[in-house]
Amino acid sequence: MSKKIVFVILFIILMTLAVTAQDVQPTSTPTTTPTPTPTDVVAPATLPSDVPPVAPNFEAENRPLPSAERVGVDIADQLPLTLEQAIEMALQNNNDIDVSRIDVQIAEFNFRAA
Repeated sequence: MSKKIVFVILFIILMTLAVTAQDVQPTSTPTTTPTPTPTDVVAPATLPSDVPPVAPNFEAENRPLPSAERVGVDIADQLPLTLEQAIEMALQNNNDIDVSRIDVQIAEFNFRAA
């Protein structure tokens, strides 16, 4: 009988400590916002009408494309596709869309089970 009383008293003390620990509000330190320093920037009187050329004589070097074998394309087995066919294949092979379809099926099963 005395073990139960000791257990109950310890339980009450622990619960009281837990409740008082939750009621303690942490003190926040005030943060100071930096004040912007004024700069003496003067806008030009007239703006140029044309965009200045960044690099007028720049020419990029011609680099060859990587070989098709390197990226897994078989040149002898190519399939011409229209844009619609390419979009349809991309949608069929999109894993996110499959996951969404499965989520819909799970929701329907949950609805029927409820």
